[in-house]
Amino acid sequence: SSDVCSSDLTNLSQIKLEDTLKPVRFYRNKAKWLAEAKSKFIDIIYTVRSNFSDYVKRDALVKSVKGLGWKTASHFLRNLGAEDLAIIDTHVLKFLGVEGKAGTFRLSYMDLEDRFRKIANRRKLNVAELDIIVWKKYSNTEWGNYIY
Repeated sequence: SSDVCSSDLTNLSQIKLEDTLKPVRFYRNKAKWLAEAKSKFIDIIYTVRSNFSDYVKRDALVKSVKGLGWKTASHFLRNLGAEDLAIIDTHVLKFLGVEGKAGTFRLSYMDLEDRFRKIANRRKLNVAELDIIVWKKYSNTEWGNYIY
């Protein structure tokens, strides 16, 4: 298996991507999706670097990158500085009192995110700030172990 840290993923074939991703569930599908995403790299970079709102960027990513859902697209953009996108994970669902997993349909994810955003606004926080507070509380992680 290839070493992901030392591999230049942009030059890997789909077969090599599969080899690199073997420890991951559904590695063949994910390798195929990564290979497809590589072919759209210029468009993805344009979208991410654009002046579009974070919501438009996320929408474009979800529509153009197969296998990338609302949560992962939100996480990706949050890592790039977006502060008003929620990462609807198990911690946020517990905080909102929702049973089960976040829906895969746009409306249910957006509804949950809107509920979360309203709570953040009432507390005079942005979504990213409330998200880290919720994650900290529900993950039982010490602040000293949190690295941003």
